[in-house]
Order: sequence, then structure tokens, then C-alpha cells
Amino acid sequence: MIYLVEVENFRFIKIGYSANDDVSVRISQLQTGNPHQINPVFCVDGTLRQEQALHAAMAAAMLRIRIGIPGNEWYPGRHPIIKEMIEALRSGPNQAMAFLDKYHASVKQPSPNKPDLTPNIKIKRKCRSAA
Repeated sequence: MIYLVEVENFRFIKIGYSANDDVSVRISQLQTGNPHQINPVFCVDGTLRQEQALHAAMAAAMLRIRIGIPGNEWYPGRHPIIKEMIEALRSGPNQAMAFLDKYHASVKQPSPNKPDLTPNIKIKRKCRSAA
């Protein structure tokens, strides 16, 4: 079972795996020593391998869009890309992975100077002469 929990109204989110269908035990373990109330958001069917792949894809995506990668697997839940990933994850880990694949290093991303990905072609135009 892959779960998603949040703290401080989605200031941070955590994606995790529990072999038990009742993730409340895992949440209580996470709550120990955490000063913020941890709230469950949803659970989806998934394996430990899928959860690990999600973390790897999240790290690659965050690196690609220049967001600091947390060492403790708590991600900034209010970032627009993370919000979209959460919505994709509601449909299952494969959908979330497909979404995160858009931010893989092999996919061309827009540069800060050119925000759109316009084709790199030159159009020859005829100049009008002044008559």
C-alpha cells in the first residue's frame, strides 16, 4: 500500500509504503518525535518497488526543476508540479510515474530565457521594397 500524508495544510507531503493495509500504524511511527500533526491524505495499491521508483523519479524531477531535494523524503506539497503529481498518484503509482517522466533529464525543457518550446526553424520572408 502506497500512502500520502501531509503536515501543515500540505506545506510538506510524504509518500511512503506500508505492507499493512492499515497505515495508521505507520503514521503513528512517523508522528513520534514530529512536532506537527501528520494527516493521512489517501492510499493507493502499490508495491515497495513502485514507492522507491516514485522517490527516484521525484528526486530527478526536483533536480531538473531546481527544487532542493529533501534528505528525509518530505516534499514541498504546495509546489505546482508536486500538486499535479499528487493528483496523478490518486490514480495509481504508474500514472504518477508517467507524469514525472515529463521531467526526466532526457526530455528537453524550456530555458529561463525562452519559456516556450517553439520549433527551431527560420522562416524566410520577402522584403517589400518601398515604392
